[in-house]
Amino acid sequence: MRTAVELCPFGLSLNVTLDPPLKPTGGQSEAHGTGTLANCVGLPLGLKNAVIVGDGRATVGPTGQELTGTAAFVWSNGAVDHFTFTVSTDPVNPKFSAVVTDGPLAGDTATGIGPFVPATDASGSVTGFTVTGATVTFLPV
Repeated sequence: MRTAVELCPFGLSLNVTLDPPLKPTGGQSEAHGTGTLANCVGLPLGLKNAVIVGDGRATVGPTGQELTGTAAFVWSNGAVDHFTFTVSTDPVNPKFSAVVTDGPLAGDTATGIGPFVPATDASGSVTGFTVTGATVTFLPV
């Protein structure tokens, strides 16, 4: 049984696109994200680096965009962890949280903190956002 907190320090990089772009006044969009998770230490089975792919829905919350959906970590050794996620791009308290639903880390929770850098179009609508160098923490079951 794993009991230690495991980290991927400064290892999360994501690019999320929103279609249609989210207007500042509200609405919802389909979200698609790709990215990488690197430099993980202490995870079982030598899991260190992964590609991330996922889809979800985005809405405008009171302090930023709120995203929910499902995604997967595809680890460099071929293992796959599926997870559900929630993202808040609140500029004061940006955060990412996930629950691993199946795979080697099933039952773990993962958390991370932004910053989430938005991309906007000429009307001010958010077309997506990026995350570079965020730390992810895994909490085992």
